Amino acid sequence: MTTRSMSVQNFNDKMADLINSKFILAEKKISEVLICISDSVLLFELFKHALEGFDYSTVKSVCFTHDINGNGYFQLPKGDGDVLALTFTVLSEIDCGNIDLIDLCAEYFPSAEGKQRSYSIFATKLLIPFQQKVTRLARMIIESEDLGEISKDNLQSREKEYPTMQEPEEKPQPKNTPTAKRQATFGYVTALKNQVAKVADSLKKGREPYDELFFALEEMELYLQTKNLRGITLAFTAIKYVRASAKKIEVDLDKISKIVSEAVI
Repeated sequence: MTTRSMSVQNFNDKMADLINSKFILAEKKISEVLICISDSVLLFELFKHALEGFDYSTVKSVCFTHDINGNGYFQLPKGDGDVLALTFTVLSEIDCGNIDLIDLCAEYFPSAEGKQRSYSIFATKLLIPFQQKVTRLARMIIESEDLGEISKDNLQSREKEYPTMQEPEEKPQPKNTPTAKRQATFGYVTALKNQVAKVADSLKKGREPYDELFFALEEMELYLQTKNLRGITLAFTAIKYVRASAKKIEVDLDKISKIVSEAVI
């Protein structure tokens, strides 16, 4: 079974591969980093806290910007939580094809020495600080055994730096309200979670991938109920990558995507 310390080491190994990668191989390395994050309950929880209340559009517009001559440049967010959330979201956007890595490097990390040098600047300015902060915070959590305090002290300083919209507090909904009807549409996720639990309970060895998939599905249920878009994205990423290791379970991502689209309307 992978320990929390081992999961941090695995993350560092994958990040080292990404940082030292040739730019033409970087997208595959990004996928491996995201898989590593989704495979670890510790890292999953860390990023869940970092993404809570994170305004991606606002922070991205501040950090990826242009000077008076129209030249693009990047400046790292000040708060640890924003570094984690911004980098994770950018990597996820690259992984799913919404951001072209080479175009991003050319615009915001330009170099006259060519694409590989541009990628190296991207790695130096964004990836290395990201790795360092994730590693430090993860080790603090392991030592303190208190994720709540870590997130409070280290991840939630962004209110002073960026104006963000606060979501209204969720109130209990009576039966037959629109929210109750939306919750009833989560059937496939719930059924799949129960199926995963049965398979995990039947195994004497090798149940870790099923425990991880169960955890991701349980988180998906929670985020669907509260319409937490960042949490849904994180949970979906975890399900997408963990399913490959849970070979006894068939996961229909199209069905989950349909449930997500219906739930957030």
